[in-house]
Amino acid sequence: MATKTADKKAGDGAVLALSSFKYDRETGLLVRGQVFHLKGYVNDPLLEGMDYVRPVKRGTILLECGECGATFLDESARERHGKHFHDKWCDCGWTPPAHVVDKDQAMADHMKRCDVWQRERAVAAERHLETALASA
Repeated sequence: MATKTADKKAGDGAVLALSSFKYDRETGLLVRGQVFHLKGYVNDPLLEGMDYVRPVKRGTILLECGECGATFLDESARERHGKHFHDKWCDCGWTPPAHVVDKDQAMADHMKRCDVWQRERAVAAERHLETALASA
């Protein structure tokens, strides 16, 4: 989960993501409510025209993710980001990779593999216990 760190203030050129989308390889997937800076790409003006982003006033207080430093306009956006990128999804510690779009499907696929592994582990432990009791 994203933990709160010191608040930041928006600088010149900061924009707010109005929906989740992938901006570029370096920036990666942005979630709705995340604040970032456009890099001057040819299609950047289209992002505002198509309501993907809107400018953030200079000096606006932003909240920062305690894990990765991403900035957000409000607490709910930061929490959404934290759950999407930083929460552990499985008791074994597995988390879907950041590039995966359908996290729920990735989790379902993982649990199929994880359940199989856990069953195999349980069977091996049972055999070990039977061997230990037989030799006692």
